[in-house]
Formats: sequence, structure tokens, C-alpha cells
Amino acid sequence: MILEWILDITIFVLIIELLQKYIFNKEPTADDKLFLEHSNPIFLYFILLLMVMGLIWSVLTDFISYDYDIMAHLLPIIGFYILVSKGLYIRYVYGPKNWQYVEKTKIGFISIIILIIIFMGLYIS
Repeated sequence: MILEWILDITIFVLIIELLQKYIFNKEPTADDKLFLEHSNPIFLYFILLLMVMGLIWSVLTDFISYDYDIMAHLLPIIGFYILVSKGLYIRYVYGPKNWQYVEKTKIGFISIIILIIIFMGLYIS
């Protein structure tokens, strides 16, 4: 029960941060500007809506029906994962090609692959 609260609060804080950066354009960094320049706003709105709907669904299942629904918790996480993958792709294609930037992008891709392997391992077990 406490872990579900922690997950819900973490997703809520993440959604607030994403809304401030991408919807309200509050202090965007160079990577955020690159992402906003080369990303479709409808895609961004859809992913953020998906994350908000997943958060509402998980809160309703956790606190009203007291039933743990794995899909309710996975929906915002998958939305965030898609957003990060799109950001890394834009960073790889349109970003500067200096050594440090390329290495950080490669580390990002490696972390995405490792997360997929971890999620598949958790699903199998």
C-alpha cells in the first residue's frame, strides 16, 4: 500500500514537472528547446494526457476500490518511457555531434535497452 502511494506521488511530481517544462515553457534547457522544436505538440499533449489518465486511474484503483491494477500503474510509466525514447531519438538525429554529447546519447540508449530487459525479466518472473 505504501509503495503504491510512493509510485503515485512520484508520477504526480513527474507529470507536474513535464507540464511546466513542455506545456507552460517554464525555463526550458537547450535539450528541451531541441525537443520542442523537433516534436509534434499533438504527440506531446497525447503522451501527457495518457500519463494523467493513468495517474487518475491508479489513484482510483488504489484508494477507492483498494484493488491493485498493474495496467493503471504501467500506463504513465509507458507514456514517460515513450517520451524519453522520442527525446533521445531527437537528440541523436538533430543534436550537436561533438564527442561528449554523442557519448551521453549513447548512454541514454543503453539505459533504455537495459530498462526493457529489466521490465521483460520482471514480467517473466
